[in-house]
Amino acid sequence: MEDLKRFIARNKDTYVRHSDVSEEMISKYEQMFRGKFPKELVWIWRNMGFGVYENGYLQIVNPEEYDFVFDYIDKLLEPTIV
Repeated sequence: MEDLKRFIARNKDTYVRHSDVSEEMISKYEQMFRGKFPKELVWIWRNMGFGVYENGYLQIVNPEEYDFVFDYIDKLLEPTIV
C-alpha cells in the first residue's frame, strides 16, 4: 500500500482523467482474475479512473477498448506477456 500512497501523491494534481470506470467493469475483472487482480489497480480505477499518469509516462486505459492491440502484438512477438 505504500507504493500506492506514493503514486497518489505524485499524481494527485497532475494526472489527466479520461473517464470513470464502472463498477460493472471492476466486478467483471475481479471475478475473471479471482484473487489475482491487484487491489491497487481497483483503487485507482474507482478513485482516479482511466487516464494519463506520471506526467505522460503511464496511461491506464479501458482494457476492452484495446483488446485488439493484444491480439496484434501476440502475432508479432512470441512469446508475449501482456
